[in-house]
Formats: sequence, C-alpha cells, structure tokens
Amino acid sequence: MIRAEQGEVATALWSNGHFSTVRGIREGQYGFGFVAHYEKSNLPYVIEGTAFYRELLNTFVQMCRTRTPPLDYDIMREVISFVSAADASASRDGQPVSLD
Repeated sequence: MIRAEQGEVATALWSNGHFSTVRGIREGQYGFGFVAHYEKSNLPYVIEGTAFYRELLNTFVQMCRTRTPPLDYDIMREVISFVSAADASASRDGQPVSLD
C-alpha cells in the first residue's frame, strides 16, 4: 500500500491469479463504489448519499440479533487479511507483504 496526503492505494495478487486494487481518497470528489473488471467487460457501481452507513449499521444489528454473520467467515478472513497486509505494506514504505 502507498499512502499520501491525498489518499492511499493498495493492490493485491490473489492465489487464483486475480488482482484487486483499493483506492481511498481524502480530497476532491467523495463517494463509495467499485468497478468489477472481467474478461469481456466491466461493471461500475456507485453508492450515493449516506445510506450505505445506515445499511451497514442495520446489517450489524441484524447479525447481533440472529447471531448469523452476513458473510461467510472465509470471506471475512480474506478481507481482514487484505487490510492487515495493506497496513503492513504501508508501514514498510509500500513493500509487498505475503500472507503465506
């Protein structure tokens, strides 16, 4: 991960050969969304307004009530591992970090 005053960028190479990139910005246009690129096209998706935070809280409350996570534990572990590796990379001036 590379951090700068304006934002940060993290890139991962997964064991199946796919790449993912996450970019956060602190200046200029803000919003939340993603673009999924695949073999023959891509799919941009933008979440506008503040509803995503409300829905995140609703999902958390539902998880507490039902004791059922909204995602499979393996997926959650991958996301947490990605964030942890990105943070470790940033603390090493952007050097790659392996999860092995």
